[in-house]
Amino acid sequence: MNKLIVLLVALVLLFWGVFIYRLTLHVPIDKGMGAELDASAPSSASDISRWFVPDFKLPSNVRDPFRLPQALRVSPKTAPPKIIEAASSASMPRPDITLDAILPGDNPVAILKHHGESSVVRVGDEVWGVRVVSITAASVTLGYSGGSFELRP
Repeated sequence: MNKLIVLLVALVLLFWGVFIYRLTLHVPIDKGMGAELDASAPSSASDISRWFVPDFKLPSNVRDPFRLPQALRVSPKTAPPKIIEAASSASMPRPDITLDAILPGDNPVAILKHHGESSVVRVGDEVWGVRVVSITAASVTLGYSGGSFELRP
């Protein structure tokens, strides 16, 4: 078993050694656009590390894809935008939610449907802007900002 581990370590070291040797032979010394390949290896590790430092700048007419647009940047001087709340919560219409099934028990569960999407809910859960107030074997009571309503199967 120990011989196998030693063999595997030796093969891994050999592989990476050959890989790094081949890498340093064919890396250009000059980073210009039309740089010719140099057959000699770099003299130090700092020569290799400079290849990983970007010295390329985007032209002024090209947008940087990793920068936020000016309109979305938040400066410390400006406050975040305020959220506008609904004028009257009593005038909200009742959501179009239907009851598919009720699974009564110690922890009752109801299956609700809204615009073709189903959700399994328990008492206290909030889904589609409504809160489950109670679940009995015969009905489910839902509350929302405009009041409450009861669903029966």
